[in-house]
Parts: sequence; structure tokens; C-alpha cells
Amino acid sequence: MPGFRIAPLLILFLSLPLLSYSESSPALKIDEAVFDFGEVSQGEKVTHTFVFENSGNAPLLIDKVKSSCGCTAALLSSKELAPGESGTIKATFDSTRFRGSVRKVISLYSNLPGAGRTQFSLQGVVIPLVSYTPEQLDFCLLYTSPS
Repeated sequence: MPGFRIAPLLILFLSLPLLSYSESSPALKIDEAVFDFGEVSQGEKVTHTFVFENSGNAPLLIDKVKSSCGCTAALLSSKELAPGESGTIKATFDSTRFRGSVRKVISLYSNLPGAGRTQFSLQGVVIPLVSYTPEQLDFCLLYTSPS
């Protein structure tokens, strides 16, 4: 009965595309990837908590979180999130050395398929404590020798 040998192979061959769609993988659902803090006075610290969820069907494994500058600290709640579990990144930006428009990026490196890096950012305007025009002054010291 040769037809009975071909039937299982035919069923297996036709079900292969379905198997590829049912593979387990993590997925990231982000509430807010960009936080605009508006205007702050120079020297203020801005803190914001980014919330995200593993909306996939496999664990989300986070390798590291890295900020674009030493002026921004990022604290991760957990390095592994089960499907359906939420996590946070608490970001703190110190505006002491800045003035004008700023944007600081926080990168989350994980096992997401096709996108190993996800970016979050803080942005806004830092108002300087003292303002002067022109922004650069040159001081010349005139020295006259005693006669």
C-alpha cells in the first residue's frame, strides 16, 4: 500500500509552514519610548520610568541597558521577563552640564528577534541659570611695564 506511506509525508510537508508560525519568541510592547520633560532649570535632575511588557510567548532576556552619556543613569527592574510580564527602566538625567535642547538615549539590548537593541529617550530643554550675549567672551590682559 504505497499510498499510506506518502500520506504521512504529505501531511508533514504541508504542516511545515504552520510550524514556523508557531515558534516561540519574545516581543516587546512599549507604553512610551520617548519622554519629553519640557523645560527644566540647569542643574535639575529629571527622573522618568519607562514601562514595557513582554507580549511574546517566550522569555525576554535582557543583556544590558546602556545610556548615551554619563549624565543619564538607567536602572533596570529585571533581566528576564516571562511572557505577559512587565518591566521598567528608571532613567535619571542630570542637566548640570547642559543648556538648550537635549536628547539622551537609553538602549536596551535583548534577545528580541530581528531587533537586538530597543531605544528609549528623554528629551527637553535645559534653561541656563545665567545667560549672556555673546556666549563666548575673550578677556585680554593688557600689561604695561612700569617706566
